[in-house]
Amino acid sequence: GIIILDSNLGEKTGWLKVAKKSTKDLLNKDIIVLGRGEDKPFNTLWKSEGRIGEVESPFIYHDADAVGGNSGGPILLKDSSHPIIAIEIAGKRENAPEGEYNNHGFLINDDIIFAIEWNKKQTL
Repeated sequence: GIIILDSNLGEKTGWLKVAKKSTKDLLNKDIIVLGRGEDKPFNTLWKSEGRIGEVESPFIYHDADAVGGNSGGPILLKDSSHPIIAIEIAGKRENAPEGEYNNHGFLINDDIIFAIEWNKKQTL
């Protein structure tokens, strides 16, 4: 979903960029997962670092810690610009070896970029 605010919050806080990346640009890359995990104090934001172990479009599989409450949060590529490359969607996948890239995210794609650009053009 997209949240439409009554003011331009980005002018006060800045923006995170989104980026559509290829498999070769993502495989074995370091990432940061941001979210409000259910195992953390209420109303706090936490980060977890990890690595992408598999890319099977439209998903990435990674080993960063993620729990309930992280879903919907951004997955950032850990590089100089920290673009959002995926959205955290789920924890342990079926039949995955324990500790082996169990968490996964949905890759930023053309449809998501279109929705963001469309939303920028809307007036309140």
